[in-house]
Amino acid sequence: LDYDPNNNTNTNTNNHHNHYGKDDDDEERSFLHPYANLEKASVLQAARDFNDDVLVRKDPKKCCMTLGRLLHLQNIPGQRLTSTEATEIFFGVTKLFVCEDPSLRRMIYLFLKEVSSSCEASDVIIVTSSLSKDMACNIDLYRVNSLR
Repeated sequence: LDYDPNNNTNTNTNNHHNHYGKDDDDEERSFLHPYANLEKASVLQAARDFNDDVLVRKDPKKCCMTLGRLLHLQNIPGQRLTSTEATEIFFGVTKLFVCEDPSLRRMIYLFLKEVSSSCEASDVIIVTSSLSKDMACNIDLYRVNSLR
């Protein structure tokens, strides 16, 4: 930005460059959405890790990322989980309650809320016991999030 004394305003003499000196057009072309090339099969494969208690406790961030990808798939026409896939993943996600990571808990609650409508009503009842435990928990963060 340059100061124009005649105009008493700041002007940008270089309209095509951002503040990093890069061309804005190049930057827009180089931006790639993190889920741009997301493949449903690979995400479903990654979700199988939810069954490994050791991995879940060791790397909750990886589980959060997988849940984020699963949630993203729910918003893409033609990529949504089928009822069978949703039920399978739903039960896998309930196994994530073994981990006490607050970020993972929030993602679990969000995922269960989003996918519960795709599952059978009898399957959803199973989650009630896990949510009930968190609602009665002494940890405020768990209690508040489970109530939502």
